[in-house]
Amino acid sequence: MAFRYFIKLAYNGKDFHGWQVQQGVRTVQGELEEALSKVLRNRIQLMGCGRTDSGVHAKLFYAHFDHLEKIHEDELEQLAFKLNKMLGKEIAIYRIFPVGKKHMPVLMPPGGHTSTASPGKRILLKQIFPGICMVNWMWS
Repeated sequence: MAFRYFIKLAYNGKDFHGWQVQQGVRTVQGELEEALSKVLRNRIQLMGCGRTDSGVHAKLFYAHFDHLEKIHEDELEQLAFKLNKMLGKEIAIYRIFPVGKKHMPVLMPPGGHTSTASPGKRILLKQIFPGICMVNWMWS
């Protein structure tokens, strides 16, 4: 039996070729899968709530992954902390939580699958927003 977990995140897409994994280019999904796989010592595949194009930022984005072992809540906090350290300033992990009624945000679908969560996502196209990823930006 696998356990499903949601990741609430944001990213600055300036140096990425979108969300979805693509051969030979840097993507948000690719970076996050690599980091998660390293920390959890198991190949992790993510499913995102949508896709973004090259250079597009996401202020609020959800992804989910399945893991064979249960990860306790205190361990999920540590996992988010470790991922934020590994991923740098371009990707911010806000929270990792198990799928279940107790933990689900209001806009999440009851089935626990991020691909049906589109009403709850907020994508900002080629805009900068406060709170994340102000790397390589100058204000005048």
